[in-house]
Amino acid sequence: MSIAADTLRYLDGAGLSRGRRVADIVLTHGYAGVVLDTGAAGWALNYAVAVDGLERREASWLSRTSRDPLLRDALFGTVPGEPDTACLRTALLAALSEPALAAPASYGLHVQPDLPAYCLVGTRNAAVVGFGGLMWRMLGVPALRSLCVLDLTLPERRREMESVTAAMRMARPDVAVRLSDGGDWRAVFDRCDTLAITGSALCNDTLDALIAATGPGQTVIVQGQSVALHPRALFERGVAAVMTTRKPPQLAALARADRSGVTLRPWFEGGNARLCLLPADGDSRPDERVRIEAGVVE
Repeated sequence: MSIAADTLRYLDGAGLSRGRRVADIVLTHGYAGVVLDTGAAGWALNYAVAVDGLERREASWLSRTSRDPLLRDALFGTVPGEPDTACLRTALLAALSEPALAAPASYGLHVQPDLPAYCLVGTRNAAVVGFGGLMWRMLGVPALRSLCVLDLTLPERRREMESVTAAMRMARPDVAVRLSDGGDWRAVFDRCDTLAITGSALCNDTLDALIAATGPGQTVIVQGQSVALHPRALFERGVAAVMTTRKPPQLAALARADRSGVTLRPWFEGGNARLCLLPADGDSRPDERVRIEAGVVE
């Protein structure tokens, strides 16, 4: 099963989906939100970025809730999805997971406000999937010798990204820092001992393949606004920690007031309270370090 399907199964088992229904859907340029009847909301990066027709698409999704209250058939079915499917699926899982993030100990989760230092100790060769995220923190690891930043938008954002990586080389001339458009991601993964993968990979259906390509001895971290989920499915796949945020309830109103996504961007670029989800005490930690999957906060 996929990460998304397994996460839904765990949420079902915890009783977090029982009796719930989708009350609202909000689409903007760059973001998608799902609001439940309890008021709990989940958010995810929206790769279907066309601004035209957003209200029509919202109405189309909401019209299905009369016969499919949680949009299970539409979002988790075997029929190929629509452009919004992956991001709305991720946002729905986040909304259903909100009670677990609000009271993590009640759901067997261990939470810290930030990534534990031991997660990156000894890292020599690292990769960050998704520009941003843990790039600078990786650069601060004394043992680091190489860092590759992979991002599909490199062709469009090359000037910006090259400017930042030039500064990184000045800060650490002893580290080989390079950019990639992701075409060589498997070779990059094979060379790394620590990998940080953006949670937004769940929104374009690439996260399963990325995690499956990691192996024993590698520390994998997942980070991002889109991965505010119950993390059990990730931990079972070898992820050591999930860095994400909880979102304030006013985001839905802000999103409707500005469909461009500009008003939301400050919230999704550092404005939300951060948390780091870790396996419960006693869970295995490969190489005595937590394996973590991390990436960009979108």
